[in-house]
Amino acid sequence: MTPEEQALELGKEGVKQVFQPVQDIVRRIAGPAATEVGLMWEDSLRAWRLRRAVRLWQEVKQFASGANLELNPVAPRLLFPILDAATLNEDEDLHERWTALLVNAATPNKQVLPSFSEILKQLTPEEARFLDRAYDEVTLAEQNREIQSRTPLLSSYDYLMHPIWDTTLALINGVTLDNFYRLMLLRRDSGVYVSGGEPETFSEQQISQELENAVYITELGRAFIRACRFPRS
Repeated sequence: MTPEEQALELGKEGVKQVFQPVQDIVRRIAGPAATEVGLMWEDSLRAWRLRRAVRLWQEVKQFASGANLELNPVAPRLLFPILDAATLNEDEDLHERWTALLVNAATPNKQVLPSFSEILKQLTPEEARFLDRAYDEVTLAEQNREIQSRTPLLSSYDYLMHPIWDTTLALINGVTLDNFYRLMLLRRDSGVYVSGGEPETFSEQQISQELENAVYITELGRAFIRACRFPRS
């Protein structure tokens, strides 16, 4: 065996040892692709990314155990983009979102699209925190039916999307807002969307001034934000 082959074998053995504490959760979620999850680290053996990967798997295992979740294998086209991007992340807030995204991807009946990993990869920590704040505010407003109390003509609808508050929008600049539009996480228009249905457009006399050209979180944006949060036990 040549020195190069010996070094490769030692590298493989080192990867196996590092992954030993989390191999059960890797097998559970990666399924048939579990071997590839280990092999993906053998080429470069970048210690930093390897530590991030092990930490990610440990936190997935810890949350699943604490929440008594039964995790399923994740499709490789969804699994590997998450692992690749998550192990390049340095921010703690984003790390938590990557962990939650992987947990949700492995949780039955949770909607996690392949595009979600690409969207999360393109967000800054500040943008991710803004989305969380905006989502919490609009969902609370919708629960309190504040839109219906302000616009009686629309009160016959069971559910109306609430726009993001202007005071919250003031926290971000135009570039960030355009980035959200580009990713289709937010939208601006003069219509009112009914959940699960087609958009309804109202005349200026039928809709209050404050709702015209307001900024809303799209259905895609809402699904993405939920996918980046740990599921409730």
